[in-house]
Amino acid sequence: MLDERLRVLKMLEAGQITADEAAKLLDALQASPRPSQAPAGRMLRVRVTEIATGRVQASMNVPLVLAQTFARAGMRLGGIWAPRIGGLDLPNVLDAIESGEPGRVVEWADHDNGRLTQVVIE
Repeated sequence: MLDERLRVLKMLEAGQITADEAAKLLDALQASPRPSQAPAGRMLRVRVTEIATGRVQASMNVPLVLAQTFARAGMRLGGIWAPRIGGLDLPNVLDAIESGEPGRVVEWADHDNGRLTQVVIE
């Protein structure tokens, strides 16, 4: 759990989350020290590509254990994220991450900006 707490603090330091969001996430981590069901080494991969060329614009690999921790915190602290982001059913996405089942979690195309975003558990 120390690693997750440090990551929250680093996200705060980098300006990726607010102090209030960090406090809520740290409280949620403290309130539910639940071991992850994810096998060691499994990753949540997020990739954004240009639809026209297939060129990768962004790629992020997150240890599934950390993604599950944030998914649990997100489900408890619904105020941090809206229930729907860009037409996605966030509770279903969080449930898929929590399950840890390998495969596609979500994929969506932003045709206005020409980008395809894929989230996969490997």
